Amino acid sequence: MEDRALLLTDVVDSTRLAAELGDEAMARIWMAHDRVARELLRVHGGREIDKTDGMLLLFGRAEEAAAYARDYHRALASLQVPLRARAGLHVGAVLLRANHADDVARGAKPLEVEGLAKPLTARVMSVAGAGQTLATAAGCVALGAETARRSVGHWRLKGIPEPLELYLLDSVVDDASPLPEHDKAHRVARDGERWLPLAELPGNLPRPGPGFVGRAREVETISDRLAEVRCLTLVGIGGIGKTRLALQAATELRHRYSGGTWFVDLSALRVGALVATAVAEALDVGESVQMNPEEALVHRLREARALLVLDNCEHLAEACAALVRRLMSGTAALQVLATSRDPLGLSDEETLQVEPLPLPGLPAGPLEGRVREALRSPAVRLFADRAARRGKGFVLSEATAESVVEICSQLDGLPLAIELAAARLPLLGLEGIRARLHQRFKLLVSPAGALRARHRTLLEVIDWSFQLLGAAEQSLLLRLSVLAGGFDAALLRAVADPAPGGDDWALLDGLATLMERSLVTSDQADPPRYRMLETIRSYALERLAAGGAAGAAWGRFEAWGDHLVRSTEPGLMSGGAEQGAALARLDAERDNLRVLLARGLATPHLHGPVASWCTGLYRYWLLRGRRREGLEWSERVLALAMAEPLAPDLRAGVRLAAGAMAYRLCEFDLARAHLEEALRLATPQGDDLLLSRILMNLGNLQADHHDPGGARARYELAGDAARRAGSAPLEAMALSNAGRLALSQGDLDTAVPLLDRAQQLCRETGNPLQEAFVLSYRAEIARLQQRYDEHESLVEAYAALARQAGDSDLQLQARLDLAEACIGRQRYGDALRSLGDLLSRPEMVDHPYLSHTAMGVALLAAAGLPDWHWVARLRGAERLIGETLGLTPFEGTDREHAACERQAFEHLGEWQHAALLQEGAGLPLPQLVRALVQWAASLP
Repeated sequence: MEDRALLLTDVVDSTRLAAELGDEAMARIWMAHDRVARELLRVHGGREIDKTDGMLLLFGRAEEAAAYARDYHRALASLQVPLRARAGLHVGAVLLRANHADDVARGAKPLEVEGLAKPLTARVMSVAGAGQTLATAAGCVALGAETARRSVGHWRLKGIPEPLELYLLDSVVDDASPLPEHDKAHRVARDGERWLPLAELPGNLPRPGPGFVGRAREVETISDRLAEVRCLTLVGIGGIGKTRLALQAATELRHRYSGGTWFVDLSALRVGALVATAVAEALDVGESVQMNPEEALVHRLREARALLVLDNCEHLAEACAALVRRLMSGTAALQVLATSRDPLGLSDEETLQVEPLPLPGLPAGPLEGRVREALRSPAVRLFADRAARRGKGFVLSEATAESVVEICSQLDGLPLAIELAAARLPLLGLEGIRARLHQRFKLLVSPAGALRARHRTLLEVIDWSFQLLGAAEQSLLLRLSVLAGGFDAALLRAVADPAPGGDDWALLDGLATLMERSLVTSDQADPPRYRMLETIRSYALERLAAGGAAGAAWGRFEAWGDHLVRSTEPGLMSGGAEQGAALARLDAERDNLRVLLARGLATPHLHGPVASWCTGLYRYWLLRGRRREGLEWSERVLALAMAEPLAPDLRAGVRLAAGAMAYRLCEFDLARAHLEEALRLATPQGDDLLLSRILMNLGNLQADHHDPGGARARYELAGDAARRAGSAPLEAMALSNAGRLALSQGDLDTAVPLLDRAQQLCRETGNPLQEAFVLSYRAEIARLQQRYDEHESLVEAYAALARQAGDSDLQLQARLDLAEACIGRQRYGDALRSLGDLLSRPEMVDHPYLSHTAMGVALLAAAGLPDWHWVARLRGAERLIGETLGLTPFEGTDREHAACERQAFEHLGEWQHAALLQEGAGLPLPQLVRALVQWAASLP
């Protein structure tokens, strides 16, 4: 066996082309293909081994194979009917076997290639996109350093034991298809000692749209620059294709980022203070009592090799720059890829100007060769691709090339403008598009500079697209422009205000027309959600305002928002399936709600409604961990009320929202001030539902801060108000909170009847979430009474209810309680390993209460081993967290922990015990957790 260079090619979409053109035409195409392919073999010294829809070729040297591939791609693009192929190159040991002359006479191939190199080359070729040649590392080594190549990551290929790094050789086209993953080849990335499929890496990248054309060189530039810099901003006018380019680059570079690749669209955001919140939401980083969103992001990304794509930054540039600066300073390997019309203004930012697609020229004289020359232009290829998708059967020909070239030239190579024009092909045909563009743009030469002219061109082409719509579609587009957060069919009907009678087929037909014309896009979900590109929405919004119809459109949008908040508020309190449905609805409309809240703050007649929206949404913000956002909105409304007083019931509701958020953020003095003022305002109003909620929050505040008598009185009053209001969920909550308070004081005779009544109410009214809380308190009673089987059974039962209700916090509590169950069975090592894993989870950063409880459970496990050094450290950490939060400990559990501490004192002595207590209190929590995990891993 000896090392040889193998090249395998495959013509892409040959079956589709045969179906479109017929067998006879396809036979002529194959003849042309085979002729140029074999002529190039003579030039480059290769040998044909086999042929199907491509060829298996053998070369003595890798340089010959690479040169052949480059010329082969170029030759196929130059055929009268252009073809595109993919190719794989590998250098490896092969066995050459000559067939007997008699077998060759019967049709056998003269030469066979045997060995692993052959199927490996086939696998590599299967990964390549149209117009691409991929090579293995062995192939690149044989080629030498002078041959241009770019890594496309590591791939696990079927039948090959270890992942292989593949390289894209210098291509003759710049719009090659993305690398396909399939059952025989998928991309992987190293995560520590493991290779993970890209699909298992964290991230939220939207799926790129079809037909990425004309920007492969820019993707390569982005790849190269991100190998050198931490912040790269793609700069260019609206409609130039920045978002699509950033998404494509991020998608192709995912293999570099084991810590995740994250996309954040800021186009719908209008408040700079919420940029960090939006990024945290995209990364599923909940807010922390101890950390603001910026700090929580830094904690999550501190050591992560991650890419953050910030899209549409121009209107929030200052806030984006501040966040990026904070993230860059606090993390080791995070990189940011931003898109904006202007740079962010960071000192270490690098920018890449995104230019229009290159325009073509056409040779004068005969038609022959026009297609080949036109296709050198990415602008033409983009038009041809989109036209083929819109106008079925469209193929660029010698006869149509001139019209397409002129259209693209008139549109300055702007991708959005080209796509909008191509969308008109079924309606107008090529000549109709060409004639109208010529009439519209012949006076667009601008002395103010090319960039300004391109802005004008884009606006004009959007206006031209708008003018081609019927009156009904024009009106629909303008009304939908108020929806910055996208919309579904229900919101479409609400804002577009269909004719009385409920027949909205005309409305859906209008939407279908807008989608056909590329003015509205769909996310392809079921049910679908629709959105306008920001450039088109901005145009439509300005036109709406200029036409005098903005007030009506905004009014319908505001009425819809008001109905959404009011209709979901009861579900948010239900704790059952209605709660999940309400959360899902509000999640989908989060961006639209932010638009309405911002508009409400800026519009005097909406100050009252925006106050009621804050009250209605406060439970949503709590359940979704958006406490800082809720506090921000509530305090903005209260600031307005200082200058323009709101009705007392509205102010009470907003104070409740602000107090609830502040309480969950452990800003206890602020929470108390808001809640006591809310109680003062609400008491004369007679709104028992509002009163019950305020009293409940005040009771929780007092229960946690050494005032059990005051808390008990608040819970009783809250329960009375809930009964008067007919709210079983609130009554059950008041009873279970009172039961928990009694349990914390060791008064089981009082606690058990209260919990019995609360559980009965939960089951009568179908409130699984509140029942889960009741069962968690019952589980604690069983543990304290050393009924360990019952304790474990109750924990599993409430964990199942928490999963059903979608309460992530309570699911974490259940994991904590299951670790505690291990202690009851004297499985101390298992308990500590479970606790270490739980405390290492990113979401635990948001839960100092649970961290405090976890320290106490770990303390009990350490005492069971016994390891008195760890008992003292953990007691010091538990005390510090409790004192920081001002918590009142449960009497029963505190007795257990104090007994363990006394034992530690007896074994360690005064000085060592005091030093270890101080060590546990002084270590930062993440450092303490890492030490705990290492210790737990060493235990039997």
